Amino acid sequence: MKHASAVTATGWLHEPRADAGLHFLREDDTWRYLTYEDLAGRVAAMAEVLRDQGLAGRRLGMVGETSEDFIVQYFATLATGGTCIPIPFYLQGQDRPTHDRLVAAVLQLARPYRIFGTDGSQAFEGWPVASVPSYGRLPAVGQVRITDSDAPAIVQFTSGSTGVPKGVRMSRSRLDAGLTSARDWLGISPADRWATWMPVWLLKALTRPIASQCDTMCMTSMQFVQRPERWLRCFGELGCTITIAAALGYHHAVNTVPPETLTGCRFGGWRVAGVIGEPLRAADLDGFVNAFGQLGFRRRAFCPIYGMTEASRMIAATRPEEEPVAFGGDGGSTQLGPGPVLAEMPHPMAPADRMIGAGRPLTGVLVKIRLPDGAEAPEGALGEVCVGGEALADGYEDDEDFGEWLPTGDVGCLHDGVLFVFGRLVDSFQIRGSLVLAERAETAVQRAAPEASSIVVVPNRAAGAGITVVAESSQPWPTERIDEVRRTVSDLFNKTEVDLLIVAPGGIPRTATGKPRRKECWARYVLARS
Repeated sequence: MKHASAVTATGWLHEPRADAGLHFLREDDTWRYLTYEDLAGRVAAMAEVLRDQGLAGRRLGMVGETSEDFIVQYFATLATGGTCIPIPFYLQGQDRPTHDRLVAAVLQLARPYRIFGTDGSQAFEGWPVASVPSYGRLPAVGQVRITDSDAPAIVQFTSGSTGVPKGVRMSRSRLDAGLTSARDWLGISPADRWATWMPVWLLKALTRPIASQCDTMCMTSMQFVQRPERWLRCFGELGCTITIAAALGYHHAVNTVPPETLTGCRFGGWRVAGVIGEPLRAADLDGFVNAFGQLGFRRRAFCPIYGMTEASRMIAATRPEEEPVAFGGDGGSTQLGPGPVLAEMPHPMAPADRMIGAGRPLTGVLVKIRLPDGAEAPEGALGEVCVGGEALADGYEDDEDFGEWLPTGDVGCLHDGVLFVFGRLVDSFQIRGSLVLAERAETAVQRAAPEASSIVVVPNRAAGAGITVVAESSQPWPTERIDEVRRTVSDLFNKTEVDLLIVAPGGIPRTATGKPRRKECWARYVLARS
């Protein structure tokens, strides 16, 4: 779907809708409704507060709570030419030390001039506060004045799940281009109604429905975890048509909400079920369709999406009404010699284990697959996903701008123009929504296989997602023992797929100090066997 005009992050403030807005779920299961017209008036008032306090054009931190206060602070900062630094909000049940480390990294790297503070809001020791009125104390009058600025629109931080969090600078022009790209690819219009539980401090996810002025039902992540049926009822009862949610959310709904409890729900109008996060298998889609297809949910509503914090737009995505594509390649050939394997037991492949593609690269986005030697991978061969073209943001904080190509650290391949992503290529990786550190995984596997003299665990398998376990042994193992260990390891990691390889002593590449070279191990025993 093509549109005549571009979408901008602040364009909606000039002609805000009075018949649509944001609905925030209260704890009593009712919704607090604020129209876009009311929001725009208060953004205008907050913008004048920032100008009066000398904060216009500054780098300002804002605590990412799902609330109207955060949204007004965000758009007022954009409107006055400033840079938005979203700070993750702590939710009960999260790991507090991990959260605090992430927040400390955000503040130390981004160094906001002030952090917004309202009555009762979270304070941060050692950081100056900009005391501003809360939403209810701002007048809902006037039209906002937009200040042009060359400063970054946002500095969005990576999660830090695979290392130290990095702040990604994104200009206003790149943010706007990403909004327009998503609108065109997914066919977003004001007639759509969104439902979201994604954290609002992920600013691109927050901005998409607001910039298009879609009526939007907003839940916190914790509300979704506790009441996933409320999210489903947004589509089955309240007419929502679109969402973009992490893959683990769809798993959670299937595992916790019996279809028979959704009395009166029909999902025939659910147009876009965007899926982000960890790699998808056919079984992931099948499980949701099997559970809720009887209520009208259509498999073609699934829109797998591949993106990253370092990108200003979705990198690859499946269009609405296109059938998600399952991997059908033979893995290609990489011309790399595999390591000598004494015995192996791959995960038994079934149609449900086939990988689901993210979709085709969006207009203006360049994607290539790079082999460990730097060469470009042939069709269907695994390698590291690299992204270029118009997709990239500007660069990292305190670093140079991104170059022509950015390696993502993700493993994937291109097959018939569709991007398939298999997982991470690092010393920590995701398994079914949980972060796994390679060293801890190896300790657990060693206990399950004490006869192995050494163990290395690397992400991905030659045939798809999961993990590959490489075990050194002076003798081949009986087939029955290999299969027993493989199944035990699978159970250790939430029934994930496991390939188990037995190699001779010295088969695991190591540094001069004896540490395993996991990337080289991956190239030898996963990439070269694909």
